[in-house]
Amino acid sequence: MYSIQKEKVTDAINSVIAMAKRHITRNGVIYRFVELHLNKRIYGFGEKSVYAYADAINLQYMFPFANILPDINASLDYLAHLQDTNSQLYYEGSHHILHTTASAVACLARWHQRPTYDCSYIIREFDITKSLNSIRWDIEPWRDSNIPSALRLLVNVYFEQHEKEFFANKFYNWLYENACPKTGLWRKGHISDSPNRGIFPSIASGFHFLIHYQFDKVKFPHNRQLRQTCFNYYNNQYIKLFESLGYIDIDFLYCLLRSWSQSHQELEDNEISVLHDMFRFFCEMILKQRYFQHSTD
Repeated sequence: MYSIQKEKVTDAINSVIAMAKRHITRNGVIYRFVELHLNKRIYGFGEKSVYAYADAINLQYMFPFANILPDINASLDYLAHLQDTNSQLYYEGSHHILHTTASAVACLARWHQRPTYDCSYIIREFDITKSLNSIRWDIEPWRDSNIPSALRLLVNVYFEQHEKEFFANKFYNWLYENACPKTGLWRKGHISDSPNRGIFPSIASGFHFLIHYQFDKVKFPHNRQLRQTCFNYYNNQYIKLFESLGYIDIDFLYCLLRSWSQSHQELEDNEISVLHDMFRFFCEMILKQRYFQHSTD
């Protein structure tokens, strides 16, 4: 794993930064689809894309040396004002309103900012246990798990400590009780191995929960089993990894690496070799697609 050349990793990071900058005009307007301001695409989300602004601002936070945005304060202010004035939520047709709202609110909170309007009321319109139970675990856990994950983000931003703890207890108790001891995924008894996608939707939905385990410093249930599930999927892929730049590779690598780090178990030599290959393929994929057209997804 550690034999990957530092230069290649640095080049991959610089490529990501270069891709991000291609979404931004000289006056700081950010487009989710880079083709829009190059006049090569006539549809998309225009200059009012919540995800375009949130993604670019998050990258600026991650890489402060990169000067991705010409004026970070102007970008933050613009994102804060992208709320719907009636509902006080954030909308973008590609995702559920809770996911879009949480993405914007959490992005602003990272810079100690808040949206123009307080949208915390939406949290109380959802029950976390019901939200987890209502996920279509057999059909679409990948997409549906966005909802309880978004609720957890919003709670962290808006609630007082005692309410955060109450919510966290319900959230993690449900996840503990419903984790599959064989795969380390959710929901036990409802993990589909479909002919065209395999088990990947369950891995990707797990990513939406593991980010909270990591942030809250809570131990994953069945982390060793999850690590092995990821290796097994890599050896028998349905949705192909490291071929076309997108979020699927990040979801997968996050699940694998975090479950490994929490298992406190040394990797076998063959696992180290496979993990090294994954990182190499990941970096090479980014480098090859540096000049391609991308959505900010």
